[in-house]
Amino acid sequence: ADGADRNAYIGNNLYYNSGVKRLYNDQTSHILFRAGYISFRTDGASTEDVAFTPTERMKIAEDGAVDVVGAFTAGTIASDAGVSGTTGYFSGITHIANKLGINTGSPASWDGEGDDFVIYNTTTPGMTIATNDTSGRASILFADGTSSSEKYRGGITYDHATGVSGGTVADTMYFRTAASINMTLTGAGNVGIGTQSPSELLHLVSAASDKPYILIENTNADTTGPGIKMHKNSASPADGDEIGHLTFMADNSAGHTTGFANITAKSDDVTDGTEDGSLHLMTR
Repeated sequence: ADGADRNAYIGNNLYYNSGVKRLYNDQTSHILFRAGYISFRTDGASTEDVAFTPTERMKIAEDGAVDVVGAFTAGTIASDAGVSGTTGYFSGITHIANKLGINTGSPASWDGEGDDFVIYNTTTPGMTIATNDTSGRASILFADGTSSSEKYRGGITYDHATGVSGGTVADTMYFRTAASINMTLTGAGNVGIGTQSPSELLHLVSAASDKPYILIENTNADTTGPGIKMHKNSASPADGDEIGHLTFMADNSAGHTTGFANITAKSDDVTDGTEDGSLHLMTR
């Protein structure tokens, strides 16, 4: 013990101060007990009777705060790991006021709707959910309870195989609302609304009467309205090309999908300056 400062050291050898400094060789790391805190130090340089200058690595304060000192600069994240009051941090991770920040010491600085978990990077922040199982799946779920479907009221699931109930296409993303999968994006780029197996780039399915509808709305107060454009972007346009059509289909008595009527547009003459087109209405 140090009679003047009431310090005590535990190291490779014993050191104490009672009027005459007495330090033994190999005193490169030690534990310091001092009024108000306990300090753990390493990398000191010393010889007998010469003051030593080790580097403090960890400190436990009298209020219970724990600090593990690292290379981060003051004003950002001051330590590799530490706990002080209601704030905890570990190598760039900060937990404060029930909010978690990665590479940020103040996650509450972001919008209150999304500041419980903040990943910060000056250029390209990101997060990866990984699995080694190519037949597995990964999900982000939004819950409002812990019973039944409360656990997955909303969610995003990526299925590497076809493990999702109702799924038939591998490498598919499913979007869940009201505890049901309502939109699907396949690996081929097909989007399904109301179906988990879309067969076209956009596939809408509904079992309700008079559904599904596509609504295109214009709220401008001028004299023009909304529209639909079909563009056949061909590198070699030719006379008689079919440039768009609407086909009306239904099942026949044998359950075969059948086209019953069709509206087709054709480019009869593609010569620059003398273009002609025609519209054909057909029924079976």
